[in-house]
Amino acid sequence: MRTNIKGDIGELIVMTKLLKNGYWVSKPFGDDCPYDILADNKEGKIIRIQVKYVTPKDDLLRCKLFSNTGVSYKDSVDWILIVNSDTESVYKLDLSEFDSETAIYLRLTQPKNNQTKGVRLAESYLIN
Repeated sequence: MRTNIKGDIGELIVMTKLLKNGYWVSKPFGDDCPYDILADNKEGKIIRIQVKYVTPKDDLLRCKLFSNTGVSYKDSVDWILIVNSDTESVYKLDLSEFDSETAIYLRLTQPKNNQTKGVRLAESYLIN
């Protein structure tokens, strides 16, 4: 499947999830915008969202925190919403919580060695 089709699928899944959770949703016009979607929480807050449609590998969802041009999302995006391509589950990364990291790894299962330090379980970021 072509990359732009995957991106479109991910955005539609995210928009549906946001609408079901009570947000108004807008899609910016054009491809030069640093975010994919705007979500209005109906209380005056507009949230800039970047969507990542990710195929799990080794029980991990991997997500870069910068664009293909190398620009960090931290100044232009509020949330990154990751869509698991296998399950269509959506996970929210609030970029205000991540300081110097360039990538985030969400584990879909508990580590076999029961390690907890430095492990981010995907279920902690799941949007219902």
